[in-house]
Amino acid sequence: MKVQQVKHLSILVLLISIYLSIYLSIYLSILALSMKVQQVKHLSILVLLISIYLSIYLSSVHIYLSWFFSCRYIYIYSIYLISVHIYLSWFCSYLYIYINSLHIYLSIYLSTLVLSHYLCSYLSIYLSSMKVQHVNHLSIYLSIYLSIYVTSVYIYLS
Repeated sequence: MKVQQVKHLSILVLLISIYLSIYLSIYLSILALSMKVQQVKHLSILVLLISIYLSIYLSSVHIYLSWFFSCRYIYIYSIYLISVHIYLSWFCSYLYIYINSLHIYLSIYLSTLVLSHYLCSYLSIYLSSMKVQHVNHLSIYLSIYLSIYVTSVYIYLS
């Protein structure tokens, strides 16, 4: 493939992850209006986890493609696009809490999950710029470990 094609493909993959995350967030917000708080609590966590894991995976594919084909300009685009996705996810997580009137531990939990996604995405970009191999595996594993840790803290606090 040509460098220009890879650049467009990687940006397209990342944009798909952003749109999927927005779609899931809107769907959950509509569902929240017709469900009980306890059901929405579990559903919002599940949907947010799926959204975060999906976007981390697609972001890793994006970064891996740019690293593999040595497209240096893609790193700048990936920083901006991933940042937009992070802020949208963070906003949607607080929207869940506002709609459902959930307690403060859930807001801390969702915020920390989004923050872990934020850190993993920037770590992926940093590692890819350093030419470290298996960047996609590192970011996914780190994200899973952070999410498991945050989930266990949340369960302990509740």
